[in-house]
Amino acid sequence: MFEYWADRLRADYASQIDVFAQFFSNRVLPGFANIDEEGKQIAKEAYREMSSAYGMEDDFGSLAEMAQDHAITYYETMCSLQQGVINMFSVGLWHLFEQQLADFARHAILRYPLRLKENPNFGAVRTLLRNEWNVDITQFLAYGQVEELRLLANCAKHGDGDSCSRLRVLRPALFNPLRNEAGFGLGPGPVIAPLGGEHLYLAEEDFKAYADAVKGFLIELSERVRALATRP
Repeated sequence: MFEYWADRLRADYASQIDVFAQFFSNRVLPGFANIDEEGKQIAKEAYREMSSAYGMEDDFGSLAEMAQDHAITYYETMCSLQQGVINMFSVGLWHLFEQQLADFARHAILRYPLRLKENPNFGAVRTLLRNEWNVDITQFLAYGQVEELRLLANCAKHGDGDSCSRLRVLRPALFNPLRNEAGFGLGPGPVIAPLGGEHLYLAEEDFKAYADAVKGFLIELSERVRALATRP
């Protein structure tokens, strides 16, 4: 039984995290790769349409400025959307991982999983592993970063609160558009619309680091579970 679940943790759960992360990097983010050029094209089109609609006596310098405003609005909107998507996929990464652990706990650890009224969350799985199998996941190498991802997911979903406060201490740069780890540049403003691309500023590298941490956690759990098969 232990060997079966050790294999599933690595082959199914960790692989699913890999696919999720690769889909984000290879399919989703490239959609934002050319927003600079797209903005320039929008400016050209706006200028062409406005200039053709006015006579020669009009101020074409003002028309060019108005066309450029169209491009700037598009660029700013797409940047906010890109930021919101990165934040959203990081939240999704956490919930995928937590649901994997719930599935694992229900079918590998619990004797009567159908009696549960709700899925065990991360904290409940941590307790089950310690009490039932004497596995302390707080000692895993990736535990700290996984816990950070949990705080991030709560902060992104709910805005200001305990999770945001704790995450701000751990990673002040995530709350600063200047990405300064020391927190210089802006004061601690409220977290209101992180899924709209504001107030929480994850980069692609942050998402990749969290995905690697989750995968590493699952692989370490797999190794610990496999070891249970040979214990006295």
